[in-house]
Order: sequence, then structure tokens, then C-alpha cells
Amino acid sequence: MKKFLVVVFIWMLFTVWTSAHAYTPSTNILLMTQTLKSQLNAITSGNYKDKWDYYAQIKALMSQFSGDESLTYVLKELSSSLYLPILTEKVKVKQTSKQFKQNFVATYMT
Repeated sequence: MKKFLVVVFIWMLFTVWTSAHAYTPSTNILLMTQTLKSQLNAITSGNYKDKWDYYAQIKALMSQFSGDESLTYVLKELSSSLYLPILTEKVKVKQTSKQFKQNFVATYMT
């Protein structure tokens, strides 16, 4: 029972410490992030290859600048805003491909 209580206490201490020391972006960082997102969306509008290329570049920058919290925050936000449309398009293409294959096979099976 003592071990359990010690583990719970350590977990609570870690949770409180992490939430107290978590990065909270300033208003300027939030504004800059929104501006960068809109610029990236304008540049890559409808071109998923460009979105993927920018996403890969941002991931490389994230590993290089992992020590700077504000830059890491901006890069994470940009990468997620680029990856979600890519993921959505990927799902649509897979569904279309699966439907095409089913229709193709169905024409020769009857």
C-alpha cells in the first residue's frame, strides 16, 4: 500500500509540476502563428505535394530547434495545420481506390 501511495504522490507531483511549467504562448506568438498558417494555406492551396514538402521541412526544423519553446510551439502548430489536410486527402484517395478496385473486379466476376 505504501508503494502505491508513493507512486500516486509522485505522479501527482509530476502532473502539477508539468502543468505549472508548460509553455504558454504570448499574444504575439499566437498572432504570428495564425499569419504563418494563412500564408502557408495560400501558398499550398489544393497542392498536397507542396503541403507534404513543407511538412517534411518543418519536421526537420523541429528536430534542429527543439531547445527553443516558442519556435517549437510555432512549428508544431504549422505541422499540424499542414498534416490534417494531407491525412484527410489520403483517406479519400484510399476510399476511391478501394471502390474502383471493387467495381473493376465486379465487372469481371459477373
